[in-house]
Amino acid sequence: MSSGCQSRSKKVTTMCLCAIAMLGSINIGCFLNPNYEMLIDRQRSVRLILDSAEVQNLISQQESFSLRERQEIIHYFQDIERLAPECMRPGESCPRLEELERNREHCIPERVAFIDAMAKKPGVLAPPNSYCRVVQRSGAKCTKNPEYSSAFVKVRVSTGPSKGTEGWGCEEDIFHAWPML
Repeated sequence: MSSGCQSRSKKVTTMCLCAIAMLGSINIGCFLNPNYEMLIDRQRSVRLILDSAEVQNLISQQESFSLRERQEIIHYFQDIERLAPECMRPGESCPRLEELERNREHCIPERVAFIDAMAKKPGVLAPPNSYCRVVQRSGAKCTKNPEYSSAFVKVRVSTGPSKGTEGWGCEEDIFHAWPML
């Protein structure tokens, strides 16, 4: 290779490395900025329950039920496992299993009452694609389905018309803005 080609090759390599470093530093800056950590659902607004002493008390009470609730959920899954083998016959329905699945909320009555109470609390809608920061995580579950374990998280919205708003939302409606490394 001639020295002119080698020199040009070094310049191109250097320019490519500089471009990669600049892009990397921009992305790292975004990763390190906690205000852009999470993203509200991309397609729909998410209701955030405004924080208050009453909301904090509800969350605390619900977290105290977690051991008893866990035991009830274990019983629910044991019932499903017990009924499943007799319900595996092709073409046959399984009314007992269907009944159990239809009424699965009965095994978590405290959670259902908690979610209903939280739904009555004042809230705001955070528009889709708003960035936010998780301020606090709770152990209080946010779905009425015993098979899901999503919990309430307190977030501070950092972009858009709801910027600065803090509220509690279900973690299944709030996503990492970038894939985790």
